[in-house]
Amino acid sequence: MEGDSVVACMRAYYTDEAKTEVKIGRVLTLVHGGGLGRRLMDEGLNAIRQRLPHKRLFVHAQKQAAGYYSKMGFVPVSEEFMESGIPHVEMELG
Repeated sequence: MEGDSVVACMRAYYTDEAKTEVKIGRVLTLVHGGGLGRRLMDEGLNAIRQRLPHKRLFVHAQKQAAGYYSKMGFVPVSEEFMESGIPHVEMELG
């Protein structure tokens, strides 16, 4: 939050009934270049670890953002695929 405005958000949810897999479904920052994305990921991953126990954590990363997720410890686990008309790759936290 910045004042009364949301400037960053992350969505994560279980993808299976056994609650062993968590997918990060959305990462969004409206302010760029000030480290907000890194802070969002750090705090978001900590919240996921505390609130959503899991065996596997993954994201469908836009191909252009794969390097960003790699810096967070995610590794590619799929070939490139199209999602909503945008090239993506599935990445898993190593």
